[in-house]
Amino acid sequence: MSDQYKSVMRIVDAEKDWPLRTWLEAFPPKEWLGRLVEIFKACCTGQNDKEAKWYFGLIMQIIEDDLLSPYIKKVKGGEILEGDWIEIRKARNKAKSARAEWAKELWRGLPTKQQMLAYVQHDMGDHRLESIDAAALLETREAILSEIAQCWRVTESEVEADQLFAFLVEETASAFEEERKVVIAVFRKVTDMTFPVTRLTRNLLWYLEKRKQVKGLTSILAIARTRNSENVREEVSVLRPLEGCSDEAYRFAARLMADVAVLDDKGLDLGWTIQPENERLCRSERMVYGEVTVTYQDLNTVAVKIVQTFDHPDSLLESWGPNQIELARFRAAAWKGFNPDIRIQLSLIMKKRSSQEIVFAEEREL
Repeated sequence: MSDQYKSVMRIVDAEKDWPLRTWLEAFPPKEWLGRLVEIFKACCTGQNDKEAKWYFGLIMQIIEDDLLSPYIKKVKGGEILEGDWIEIRKARNKAKSARAEWAKELWRGLPTKQQMLAYVQHDMGDHRLESIDAAALLETREAILSEIAQCWRVTESEVEADQLFAFLVEETASAFEEERKVVIAVFRKVTDMTFPVTRLTRNLLWYLEKRKQVKGLTSILAIARTRNSENVREEVSVLRPLEGCSDEAYRFAARLMADVAVLDDKGLDLGWTIQPENERLCRSERMVYGEVTVTYQDLNTVAVKIVQTFDHPDSLLESWGPNQIELARFRAAAWKGFNPDIRIQLSLIMKKRSSQEIVFAEEREL
């Protein structure tokens, strides 16, 4: 496998920053990261936004170059990544996480404000030129937040995703409207149609519990989550009865839905215990064949229905049915040993394929 690649030196050459290339060549590559971080910090201290953003991008690229170095190969006219695609993917994921961690660290060292001269109104018609606090390094801030947000979107670790999201909403609070707009712009861009909806849902619910929120962010997350969900119709129908209800009713419904989610997790696990994935299409007396459906009667009851369709003679089905319901009961009882608080309603229906006539039906309760 091979992919086009552009290392930090290729990027410097593309921008024709020859003084920087000459300066980098004066040091061994292992020193580039530390020295560019020093330059970046100096640019931030001097409020040189465009230069700070430029050096931040180079810092991110050096981090990636280091982790992908075993797979970077120089070819005529450029560079490629070459090697086992699984190992390259692992290295890329590791690089994304490393870049995000560095971005978080650099963010924490940014100046929180800068001084600017502006006319301030004191009395009607009285405007005075004064030094005021203003937002600082907006382009650099956007670049850093975008780096962290991209890792939040693509990481394969849900733990890392939650930590990155918490950083994005907890450590980006600012008194300046300009900075809030930067944060909103980053979230709007990253929560596109490819963003994992399960992750978005979990992070949105966590965010809604926070007292301090970024103005405008809730709607962006909620709209993205709705857009990316495949079950919008069902979700709206669930919430429709709550229209016009009090906030306490919504909170109570949220607690109930959390309990339903726990029950559903247990119900699906019970279904897989009765019929493991590899038995779904098998026909054997030692396996549970057919279509298994899990439904719920209340928060403590799981109903499991098994429907089997056959072309076999009635005489064979007469012995098959009792064996199948007993096997399903045995597996359900083993599962109930770990979940004694759940009542199980188990049923088996066997039909002839040609006539759909029911030739066996039995229910068990555990």
